[in-house]
Amino acid sequence: MGRALQNWDASQLSLNAWRELLTESVQNASRFAIHCWNDEEPWVQLALKYGQRKPVPWEGGTVIEGAVTPAFREMLLSLERPDDRDVYNKFLPFFSLVLDDSFYFEHYGTELTFLPR
Repeated sequence: MGRALQNWDASQLSLNAWRELLTESVQNASRFAIHCWNDEEPWVQLALKYGQRKPVPWEGGTVIEGAVTPAFREMLLSLERPDDRDVYNKFLPFFSLVLDDSFYFEHYGTELTFLPR
């Protein structure tokens, strides 16, 4: 992508615009990290199909890391938008998604940070 640092509130983007950013970011990514709260067990289990737990000092959560594979890309890009959008206008079921330590989709995809690569 070769862009300068960008950080913005994405909560008001359309789903299509948000998915375009995700698609562009995951296209050439090689590694991912997914952060979930421990009580989000279905999402932890989904992430574990594509990576492994990373030992981190986060009592309330779990971090799963792995390689970005075609199967991971397909899963990520085919996720339904979460229905529980009262607190956050969620785009992702995961608390955070990090791609190559450069693309950060945080707070359920509502806050985006893209670092220069």
